[in-house]
Amino acid sequence: MSTDRPSRRVALWMRRHTRKHPRQVGLLAIAIVVGCSPQSGVSEDLRSGPIPPLRLSLALEPRRAELESAVRGTRARIEAFAGRCGWQELVGESFMDSVAIFGRKEEFDHALLTIAGMDTGTALPATYCAALENRVLLAVSPELYAENYPQGIEDRAYEKLLAHEISHRLHLRILGGNEEAMGPIWFFEGFATYAAGQFETPTTPIDTSEVWAIVRSEERSDYRRYASAFRFFAARCSLRDLIDHAGREDFADWLRHSVAQ
Repeated sequence: MSTDRPSRRVALWMRRHTRKHPRQVGLLAIAIVVGCSPQSGVSEDLRSGPIPPLRLSLALEPRRAELESAVRGTRARIEAFAGRCGWQELVGESFMDSVAIFGRKEEFDHALLTIAGMDTGTALPATYCAALENRVLLAVSPELYAENYPQGIEDRAYEKLLAHEISHRLHLRILGGNEEAMGPIWFFEGFATYAAGQFETPTTPIDTSEVWAIVRSEERSDYRRYASAFRFFAARCSLRDLIDHAGREDFADWLRHSVAQ
């Protein structure tokens, strides 16, 4: 699923949010989920087997076994989700050829921008901590992720961060590689949080009016709000139907009709 250009989500993010001082957005989100469920746990039987080559910053080398375990847990998380949803055949081939984890944010930024073929002087916000580009999964260390995005701290948060990035590629495989069919920002980021099992614990629920405000907005918002909006609809519509309709111009109207039934 690699391409010679940045993925749609990276290019879209760059166009809208590369600036000297990116605005940080907040608000926590959650909702009930039924049907094809996200992660509530991953069998230890899946947390074994080979992983792609792992490249680490020199300072992280003493923690190789720990970080290899996190990568295995990430793979198991995606495989478990795909299995529950009937997409086992889509995870048979690896999504990546290598993994690179960096101890310094500036190293991560430079590597990501280089692989994506973008200006290496572009300022990325501190909260941009992982990406999967050209079959390389890149991420900052677990400590940097927790420091730069404390809102993301939860059980197995680092596994879920990595799984979020792989989930975008699973989404693409479901769509046969059609990036334009991934839908609006809130949807494809919401799908990734859902598949990765992020932000499942209730904290500050959002009401129905806020869900529809997220659907209408074209501005990028907080991933926890996307998680809430996605789970709202996943509790009322089949995941397959949501994915099939997300790229259509009448998606919002379809959602209203589906929820009203």
